Amino acid sequence: KTIDYRAFANCSLTRVDFPEGLKTIESCAFENNCFTEIRFPDGLETIGGCKGCSDLKKVELPKGLKTISRYAFCDCSSLTEIEFPDGLESIELYAFNHCSGLTKVEFPKGLKTIEESAFCDCYNLTEIDLPEGLESIGNNAFNNSDLRKIYCRPLSPPEIYMTSFPKINVRIYVPRE
Repeated sequence: KTIDYRAFANCSLTRVDFPEGLKTIESCAFENNCFTEIRFPDGLETIGGCKGCSDLKKVELPKGLKTISRYAFCDCSSLTEIEFPDGLESIELYAFNHCSGLTKVEFPKGLKTIEESAFCDCYNLTEIDLPEGLESIGNNAFNNSDLRKIYCRPLSPPEIYMTSFPKINVRIYVPRE
């Protein structure tokens, strides 16, 4: 039910077929492989495994996913878009750090936390859509991005640290009550 930490790191894999019943892919399980796209199986609850897959362009995240773990897609510089499934609750530390191909991110309803530096150094990220129910955004979560628009859907804003959005000049759009 689990693929362990660094289980297939540095293997030059271009494709993987996941077993039925898989629940967890631990951090760095597929670090530094040669995927250009990857489809994770439905039922997977935690993903932590594609750090440094610099050729990765497309990711299909599964229904039922609850957590994107620390460093999950860190340094995936060719990743240009990511569609998060409803029900995702947490995006952990450095999950998308250095994903310079990302330009826009729309977070799903039900997301509760975006942790520290989750989207740090996403230099081309210009727009994000924060969902209802979001409770907190960690320090430096969007540091060194090029954010210009933030759509903030919650009527009650999430806990935001002073450095969640450092050094950016951004327009924030909030709903009317």
